[in-house]
Amino acid sequence: MAVATGFIAWYCFIHPVGTLSVTTPALFAMLFFAFIAATDILLVHLMTAALHRMVEAEARSSALAHARTLMFHELQHRVSNNIATLGSLLRLQERRLGDPKARAAVADSRARLEVVARLQRRLHDPLAAVRRYGRLYPRPRRRYGGGHGCKRSHLLPV
Repeated sequence: MAVATGFIAWYCFIHPVGTLSVTTPALFAMLFFAFIAATDILLVHLMTAALHRMVEAEARSSALAHARTLMFHELQHRVSNNIATLGSLLRLQERRLGDPKARAAVADSRARLEVVARLQRRLHDPLAAVRRYGRLYPRPRRRYGGGHGCKRSHLLPV
């Protein structure tokens, strides 16, 4: 394409117009045109290669983020299972104990472990995080009374 446009430009715009005469100014103009065309082709090639590398990097990054999210959820699930196992073991131990004070101590430990389990579920539930932060940090909405430039305002309930 560059060669065809070069010949067309030579024929239509380089003096003497309408011929493909080989003169010093014509050769200089065509060399300059060839340099510009080669530079444009090189830049387009480099930008295309950079775009392909960026798309590949984006795909790798997305895959890594997905794998990290899956591993995080699996880890949270295992932690929850371990806490539940500990709670069950404490419940079994509590049933086997005859001493009321020892039974109360194990029950207290089990209750504390249940609190930890509830906190762990709440802290690592992504949907709960959206709801929790949405309630904790509402965006204030202002209503301005009157016309333009009114300085009085108050917050609307969220």
